[in-house]
Amino acid sequence: MKKVALLLVVVLMSGLAMAQQSRGDKQKNMDPKAKAEQRTERMAKSLSLTDAQKQKVLELNIAEAQQLEANRPEKPAKDQQNTEAAKAERQKWQEKKQADRTAYNAKLKTILTPEQYTKYTEIQAKRDSTDNCKKDGKRQGGKDGKNKGGNKSK
Repeated sequence: MKKVALLLVVVLMSGLAMAQQSRGDKQKNMDPKAKAEQRTERMAKSLSLTDAQKQKVLELNIAEAQQLEANRPEKPAKDQQNTEAAKAERQKWQEKKQADRTAYNAKLKTILTPEQYTKYTEIQAKRDSTDNCKKDGKRQGGKDGKNKGGNKSK
């Protein structure tokens, strides 16, 4: 009986792990236009964009997504990832990405109202702080802010 219960737990856990992996893979494998459309829909919902704004933001998001994809460096082989050349390439790409993000924000500011842009920057700041917590090994939790298990914040 214990073996059956243990086997059931292992099967369920592996199923959950594969489900989470496939969700992340789906996002990575999306083409730039689909990513841009998804992002635009989220922005339209959270910022209450007009139809005209939504169309302009979509065009901007598509251009940014395509540029990001085109500029993304090839991932080096596992044994080459920690070389100075690979680190320099990553650093160069990060700087270019940051410059592109600044240009994107400037264009977006011309499309959105001041209130919408303020809300957008607040959402971005919140997202960035969440990303930083994830990088630090801490977990934020679900939509309601409650931790859903896993690596709990200390």
